[in-house]
Amino acid sequence: MNSPRRAALVLWAFAAAALWFASPESLAERVAPGLFGSELAALDRAAGIRDADGTVRVEPVPVRVEVEGPPWVQSAALAAVVADAGYAVGQGPHRLLGEFVLDGHAAAARWSLERRGWAVRAPAPTARRLLPALAWAPLLLALLAHRRWRRPAWIAAAAAIAAQALSFAWPWPSGLPTPTPADELRSSPAIRPLLQLATELDEGGVAIAGGVIALCLVLAWFDHRRSPDRPVPLAGLAIAIAALVWVEAALRVSCGAWMTTPSGALSLLGAVGFSVLGTRRAMAGRVDA
Repeated sequence: MNSPRRAALVLWAFAAAALWFASPESLAERVAPGLFGSELAALDRAAGIRDADGTVRVEPVPVRVEVEGPPWVQSAALAAVVADAGYAVGQGPHRLLGEFVLDGHAAAARWSLERRGWAVRAPAPTARRLLPALAWAPLLLALLAHRRWRRPAWIAAAAAIAAQALSFAWPWPSGLPTPTPADELRSSPAIRPLLQLATELDEGGVAIAGGVIALCLVLAWFDHRRSPDRPVPLAGLAIAIAALVWVEAALRVSCGAWMTTPSGALSLLGAVGFSVLGTRRAMAGRVDA
C-alpha cells in the first residue's frame, strides 16, 4: 500500500472515529435556540396569536417567562420569546412556561401559555435528534464507495436515501413523545424557513416566484435547443438533488451543530482530506493513462 493511499485511509478512519465523541449535551446547547423558536411558532398558531401566514393578529401579549434548567437553556428560551413580536416580556399578567428535555440522543422543547385562566400548548413538543452519525456515516461510506467505483450520481443518491431512511426510522428515546414524520419536517432547520417564507408571500409574491421558476425552465430549454448535441447533465442534476436531500436529513440529526464542536470540525477535516487525496490519485491515474 503506497503512502498517499495509506494517508487517505487514516484520514477516513479519523473522520469516522470522531463520531464517538459527539456529545449529546454539547449538541443540545447548540440546538436549543432553534427548538425553542420552532416550538414558540407552533404555540402562536395554537393560541391564535398568529394567523396561518405568520401575521401577528393581536397586540403583544405581556408575559413573564419562566424556564427551568441551566443558564444556557434559560438564555435560549428568553431569546426566542424576545424575538417573537407576539409577546412583550415583563411581569405578566400572563405566564409563558418553557421546558427543555434531554433524553439520550434526542432533545425536545415545549412552551405553555397561561392566559386569562386557561392554558394552551402546541399539539406536540418540538423534538430533534442529537445523532449526527445517522447522516455522517452514510456520507463516509459514500466517500469510500466513490473511491472504489467512481459512480458519483448513484453513490450520492444512495447516501441521501440512507440518511433520510435512518433519520426517520431510528427509534426515539422512550422518555420523549415520538413525533410524526410531518412534525419532523415542519421543524426541520432546512424546511421550516422555506415554509415560513411561503406562508408569508402574498398573491403577488407567489406570482413572481412562479414566474421566475418558469423563466428559468424556459431559458434552460432554449439553451438545450441551441446545443442539441450537448447531453443533458442528468448526472450533475442528480448529484445536486441528492446533496440537498442529504443536507436536509443531516440538519435534522444535528450534523450542523456537531460541525461547530471540536470533534465535528476534526471529522470534517478528515473527510475533506480523504476526498482531496482521492481526487489527486484519480487525476494522477488519468495523466499516467
